[in-house]
Amino acid sequence: MKKVISISIIVALFCLGCAGVVVGVVQLAQNGGSGYSEKNCNKYLADGDLFHDQACEYVSDIQPTSGENLQLRLKVKHGSAKSADILYTFDYNGVNPVYYTAHMTWEKVDSTGLYDYWIGTVPANNAPYNYKFCVQNNVDKAYYNREGLSSDAAVSTSGDWAVLPDFKTPAWSQGALWYSVMPESFYNADTLNDKTGVNSGENTDFETPWGGHNSTLGEWFGGDLEGITHKEEYLANALKVGSLFVNPFWVTNHNAGYGCYDFYQIDSALGNDVELLKLVSALHDDELKIMLDAVFEYCNVNNILYNVTQKYPDLVKDAFYNFVQRDEQGNVKESVWSGGLIDFSKQITRETIYTDEQSVMLTYLITFGIDAWRMDVGNTLSGSRAGNWETATEILQDIRPYLKQISEDVLFLSEHADMNQLTDGILDSKWNYDFQKAVLSWCSNTSNASVLATALGDAVFGSYTRGVSNSLYNFLTTHDTKSFYEQIGYDKVSYMSAYLLMMTYVGSPCVYFNEETGSGATKLTDLGTMTNSFYTSMNWDSSTYDYDVYNFIKALATVRNTFADEYRTGGFLNLYS
Repeated sequence: MKKVISISIIVALFCLGCAGVVVGVVQLAQNGGSGYSEKNCNKYLADGDLFHDQACEYVSDIQPTSGENLQLRLKVKHGSAKSADILYTFDYNGVNPVYYTAHMTWEKVDSTGLYDYWIGTVPANNAPYNYKFCVQNNVDKAYYNREGLSSDAAVSTSGDWAVLPDFKTPAWSQGALWYSVMPESFYNADTLNDKTGVNSGENTDFETPWGGHNSTLGEWFGGDLEGITHKEEYLANALKVGSLFVNPFWVTNHNAGYGCYDFYQIDSALGNDVELLKLVSALHDDELKIMLDAVFEYCNVNNILYNVTQKYPDLVKDAFYNFVQRDEQGNVKESVWSGGLIDFSKQITRETIYTDEQSVMLTYLITFGIDAWRMDVGNTLSGSRAGNWETATEILQDIRPYLKQISEDVLFLSEHADMNQLTDGILDSKWNYDFQKAVLSWCSNTSNASVLATALGDAVFGSYTRGVSNSLYNFLTTHDTKSFYEQIGYDKVSYMSAYLLMMTYVGSPCVYFNEETGSGATKLTDLGTMTNSFYTSMNWDSSTYDYDVYNFIKALATVRNTFADEYRTGGFLNLYS
């Protein structure tokens, strides 16, 4: 019970966010002061005396352009400041940053009468910068950033707020509620296209009865794209989902969709181009977005562009010889995921994957109208030549403008990302494994509220702009992890507490399919380490649901949907840790 109570306290303020409503202090407002005061200027400043966040009440634009002055507000305990300044630096990665000063002026007393607002403006800049505040009174001079108060102006810039002019994450992705599905495990709408075969070993295609368990990656339940379309109303109306992530559906021998044979060919057991168009159209009709998985770190031996096994014997031999990396003797460099490492240093690779209008990534954006790409293990993409699309940062930085030229609203996300890829305007977001680890540790009783608060702050805020923080894909379970519910021993209170925290925290929460049913039947392959290899299918038998869990998650989704603007633009304050 203690966990539930502490989370509800944390949640309370963030939900109020942009509206600026503060419950329980209306009477104080009636008794508060109405003008400038120095009545507390002979007292030292303390934690809680100052507050700022990159929210609509405190920042004129959380994603400013390079030609835009940025107006900032700072809330200070009433009458405790004689002066306040904004200190901003362009040396945000430097050891001894040089700060410039923008003076602030007293603006007004807030509605409670407990705090003053000070306001100042950072002039328009082309370059990224970080900022903090300096507040003085008769006896104290303090510096304030996200990490709190300090008497040292040279305190690390890691806690400063970040501004990246002209960088924008899509508005729809900020605070979006995601749902994640594996097509073959979600719903079988067309039984005529199901896999047939005999179980004769790993990755041999055959069908498993719905509700059973897949013990190898070659077992299939029979779900398909038409099945997702059939259940679109459930996602949009019952769960209030705003965005859908779909595992790869290309031809492969892998039920999770990885190890693709042809990036342009949908597995016939999952559907076809027409069914994908129908799915995207149905989602868009209800204003839902869809994200696909870009699996471009390695190339399966059966892939049409690699064709080591001569699965496609009619292809011109070695037409894509340079698509994979090779050593000086011409031997293929293998990925840890099997198959050859894709070589982004080669023009044919870049043209095939993202630069050409007929490339894989642009085709699904233009022809099928998808809204987002997730780069599978995106931080390990590589090339064979130094300085020539060799590193993941170089490659991702090159991909971004090709996607954004189709639409600024395309979300560019990576499963894993290096810090600079998120702070330097390369990626919009990442899958937030750090969030999941923090919550898992807390629910497993290996950390406490203080450790949790610090870990979540680092995972969600870090050195990111608020647009990135709002777009971070926060989850408890993915296809690469065991079921969160299983990992915490099916402790229902902890499970519901974890969902309460995720669904009301800054970022974009994700419900992994079947978790909302509370049936404990979502044990998954841990693909990241290739252990515990089996999946289960979506449970559509509502008579078996745990309605404590199901109704709770639905209620949280409704709250998230109702207060979508507050979650996107509202302020955050950790009230308890």
